[in-house]
Amino acid sequence: MNMAAYLKLGNISSEVRNFQINTILDTLGLAESENTQAVLLSGGQRKRLAIALELINNPPVMFFDEPTSGLDSSSSWHCIELLKRLAQGGRTVVCSIHQPSALLFEQFDTLYALGDGRCMYQGYVTELLPHLSRHNFICPAYHNPADFLLEVLVGEHGPTNSLAQSTEVKKANDTSLKVPSLSEISLASEEGISNIRSCDIPHPATCESIEEFPKESSQPSLILQLRVLLHRNYLIYIRDPFLTQTRIVMHAMIGLFIGMLYYDIGNDAAYVMDNFGFLYFCIMFIQFTAFSSKLLSFPFELPILMREYFNGWYSLKSYFLAGVAADAPVQVLCTLSYILVSYYLTSQPPEIHRLFLLFYVVLLVGLISQVIGVLTGLTMGMQNGMVFGPLAILPFLIFSGFFVSMKDAPKYFEWLFHMSYLKYGLEAVMQAMYSYDREKLPCSTDYCHFKLPMKFLEELHMVDAKYWVDIIFLTLLYIVLLAVTYTVLKVKLRRR
Repeated sequence: MNMAAYLKLGNISSEVRNFQINTILDTLGLAESENTQAVLLSGGQRKRLAIALELINNPPVMFFDEPTSGLDSSSSWHCIELLKRLAQGGRTVVCSIHQPSALLFEQFDTLYALGDGRCMYQGYVTELLPHLSRHNFICPAYHNPADFLLEVLVGEHGPTNSLAQSTEVKKANDTSLKVPSLSEISLASEEGISNIRSCDIPHPATCESIEEFPKESSQPSLILQLRVLLHRNYLIYIRDPFLTQTRIVMHAMIGLFIGMLYYDIGNDAAYVMDNFGFLYFCIMFIQFTAFSSKLLSFPFELPILMREYFNGWYSLKSYFLAGVAADAPVQVLCTLSYILVSYYLTSQPPEIHRLFLLFYVVLLVGLISQVIGVLTGLTMGMQNGMVFGPLAILPFLIFSGFFVSMKDAPKYFEWLFHMSYLKYGLEAVMQAMYSYDREKLPCSTDYCHFKLPMKFLEELHMVDAKYWVDIIFLTLLYIVLLAVTYTVLKVKLRRR
């Protein structure tokens, strides 16, 4: 509720914000659950919470799509009774509802009934049965009028052409029944906001302190939206151990396993090729974990984004930036936990600048893979993404320069090597470990061909590679992928 107040009302005084929140929670019967996580609320409480969130900015018109679905009879009654009280307070409440009980049906003021895509009735609920009687549709005694109306609409009591025709004639003659356009509704809503006060909500509290609330509200700035969304993402990471503690511990455990497998080879010329495999595995492991984490989590975030974005809670730009900013620290911790453990156990050169250079390039690869995971989940969905996602990143692995060197591949495949971001990541890792005037490697056997680090780089055709050139390429690629993902997300939201 606090986050909704910040996002909908902007920078207002904390006293006014807290009073408005407490008033709404008291009115909706949620005061006793104000410190309960939403996931632990009952179905009826969640429905009321959804209404409470939208009441923060006191909207004059509210739309509800089947608000009683999934609720028992008692919860349904409380939900409709609440909407009735909101309507009596001066708001226009529009609901779509299927098969309501007679008790719920009586709570509605006006009805718009559809059958075969045509309007069969439009008017007061109290006039429904007399209208049906005039067309020879007699509702039996003690029968639910809503159920009888559905039976009529599906044709169980005969043709319904007369109902549709009479409604069309009535609408043509009575201008009060004409459905306004969206622009007319928007204009009426803007004009009606000033006439609707927060104190219209039935509540024993005094109204004087609430009357000024709408006047103090303001459109939240981008910075405020970012701050609130970052705080919410922080709470999500804290409350979901899989996204934080489990991921970090898993990276440390894999680092421990790989470190034991490649134990003490990093500074021995006899195991240079094995160390090459270890460094490539570092890139590949971080790539797959970062890719999978976003591919699995983002499709679950999309419905929440659609609901809140279309309700005007925040801009897409602020949501996207907050998501990027919130994911980065988690990826940093995961990468750092893996690199520190494996770097020490494999006896890589004990130089802090080489550790930093290795960590930085592996982190960049992980961030790029995260964006690719989001883009894959956005375009394919989770199920298709799990099948086709690994196939999409497979070419980056093949043309990274580890399995086959670019000089040994056919000429018409060379452009694919230049398109693989893992090629630039592998080059940067090898430069960090074997370039920058690294001393001659000790040899634990009688003969070591790659005692000189530069000789090994020559063998890999990476002696002319530049670490910072690869880093610049990876950084630019990360920015471009962010822009592409934002554009695809924006287009997807517009099409919904």
